[in-house]
Amino acid sequence: MSLRNLIMSGGRRVKSSAHQASPNSKSDDSTVLEVATFDAVPQVPKPEQGLNNLDHTTSAAIKREILTPDQLRTIDCSLGDDQKMITWRQCSLAFPDVREQLQSLAAEIYGFRMVSVCQIGTLIYNNKLLDLLSTRDWTSLFERGVVPVIEHGHYPDVVRRHLLASSDPGSRQIRSLSDQLILSDIEFVFVPDQVVITLQNFLSSNIPALSVNPGLSRVGGVPQQETVTNEYTSRRAA
Repeated sequence: MSLRNLIMSGGRRVKSSAHQASPNSKSDDSTVLEVATFDAVPQVPKPEQGLNNLDHTTSAAIKREILTPDQLRTIDCSLGDDQKMITWRQCSLAFPDVREQLQSLAAEIYGFRMVSVCQIGTLIYNNKLLDLLSTRDWTSLFERGVVPVIEHGHYPDVVRRHLLASSDPGSRQIRSLSDQLILSDIEFVFVPDQVVITLQNFLSSNIPALSVNPGLSRVGGVPQQETVTNEYTSRRAA
């Protein structure tokens, strides 16, 4: 029996000979092969096997068991022929129960700081920004789920760098704000979705100029379709 057939047989004990041995046959006329019994080892497919390419965050989410291969196959089956990559944003929309974990992981992988926000300092700071930002600017910020914030331990009267907080700071739509706003030095930072929603509602309720702006009624940092298709490429230099 060949080695290939032996393996396919599951490693059972096998004896084979060139012909049936007889008492008169010479010892070198026959060949006896004995193989110890062993269990065949099944091939275990990799988690990504059979899937389209995964972006960095999605691959990391599999390793950290935030997502499962079965969940990715669900998305993979729904992709068109022109869509060759499964992104973490697609996963966050398909599986909202792990959305915040995916957002936090993406921010970690692409180097965006997660900050703790001072609510009162942020209120004072945004009042000061009223003289710098236009109605169009405020509408763009709120629609894209972005809030200018003051970090805990910092003072709104001494701002050397403007922090724009979002649950998806790597989105191209969000990063394009750096070209639109007339702020000298901007850093995009990460905060969870719920923090964005809370801060936007808090600012709208406590700053009259914002509360009367109909464009600020849509809050919460809900990702738009264009955002879903864009993977992080770079971030504004710190």
